[in-house]
Amino acid sequence: MNRRDIRHYLKLSGKIILDGIYPRGCVVCGEPLEFGKRDHPARLHDGCKEFLKPVEGPVCYICGKSINETETLCGDCKNTDRSFDGAVSVFEYNNALKESVYRFKYKNKREYASAFAYMIAKHHKKIIGYWRPDVVIPVPMHPEKKKVRGYNQAEILAKETALILGIKYEADTLIRKKMTVPQKELGIQKRYSNLEGAFEVKKDLGKSKVLLIDDIYTTGATFDSCARALKAKGADKVYGTSLCIGQGF
Repeated sequence: MNRRDIRHYLKLSGKIILDGIYPRGCVVCGEPLEFGKRDHPARLHDGCKEFLKPVEGPVCYICGKSINETETLCGDCKNTDRSFDGAVSVFEYNNALKESVYRFKYKNKREYASAFAYMIAKHHKKIIGYWRPDVVIPVPMHPEKKKVRGYNQAEILAKETALILGIKYEADTLIRKKMTVPQKELGIQKRYSNLEGAFEVKKDLGKSKVLLIDDIYTTGATFDSCARALKAKGADKVYGTSLCIGQGF
């Protein structure tokens, strides 16, 4: 057995031991997964899959939000001159995802990122392939807020998604230079004014196509503000994808 084989064996053994002591939890309920489920990339109990509602047609052709069959645009996109060129989400926001995303964002469940990225890639590999983005960029967090929380959940989600899709990932191109009030505390109109001048792009993007990634999409104000900053620095197209989408929560 050579050194490489020994390192691989030790790494695998350590993983098995740790998994026995601290078994991986389901990303929906948080309870330990059955042994046969622990290595599946989705990290879901079979029963918990029922609590996830994939976004299905018809959807708004700009932001991907569910709409009535007689419509082509959602209410937000009808009344807004969008700066981003298209967006999709995997699931409708509901109580199950509310709890899951809360643990991901505030309870240090960073390991959820790989499962969420797998879900994004599985559901939207085709349309992302059609968009042909040159780079994946996360929606940034203000440095002071990141310092308090310890991490930016959109950043680790974007990094995992880029890895699965085989697209270049850049974390520091787009920054948040303004400390803003949490969007969930504001109405639709104030969400836009809250983000005015909040983002800055650190380099010329040279007509590239950008894929923005965030955990939750609501009104699109964040994607719009990011897209304006990116296009001001040369981005040709800006698309977005998120784990879940909902109505102004």
